[in-house]
Amino acid sequence: MSILTETNYKYGATITVPPNPEKPETERFYYSFSEWSPSVSQTCTKDVTYTPYFTQYGKCHVRFYDWDNTKCLDKYYRSKSIVVVPINQYKP
Repeated sequence: MSILTETNYKYGATITVPPNPEKPETERFYYSFSEWSPSVSQTCTKDVTYTPYFTQYGKCHVRFYDWDNTKCLDKYYRSKSIVVVPINQYKP
């Protein structure tokens, strides 16, 4: 895990929360930031490390084959995405 930001605050100072981090998607999964752990306090009262947590979502594996069992499309889509259907394959 890499450090997103590191800041020194005086005791009692207001903590500035950085923008929500992003986690790169993979071929089979995508991620959405859920929360910081522990919950971010408004003021600095001690040394603390905050860790981002993400919700993982699976992608749907979609395959299309034409009449002779040739693969026309083999792709992962996010849930509720529009699937691009390949052009009709007609048997000669």
